[in-house]
Amino acid sequence: MTPFDTQPVYLIVAQQPLVAQDIAGAIGHEVPGAQVLVAGTIANAVVLLRDVSKVDVAFIEADDSSPAVTSLPEALFLSGTRIVLVGPEQPKRWETLAVPFTSDDLARIIRRMGDL
Repeated sequence: MTPFDTQPVYLIVAQQPLVAQDIAGAIGHEVPGAQVLVAGTIANAVVLLRDVSKVDVAFIEADDSSPAVTSLPEALFLSGTRIVLVGPEQPKRWETLAVPFTSDDLARIIRRMGDL
């Protein structure tokens, strides 16, 4: 049973396919039935989001060189999405999943995002 009212929608934005695959697999294990959208870039994520009414949790690979990395989480956050930045430690405004991460790290953060 999930703490969401309906099956949740997760967005993963990660340039590294193995990072995206690990996160998607952990979500599938922790939240069976969740819809998982995967994009390799911010631009691809924006296209995917055109057909989605709400994203519950977004895992976004942090890349300080791109201003979109701050604008996409901000826009999603304002619409009620829980944000997890993947990469180096970030300001505490959002959750951070430090790379490299373990299966236990992923499970903990997925459960915590569902409990908020």
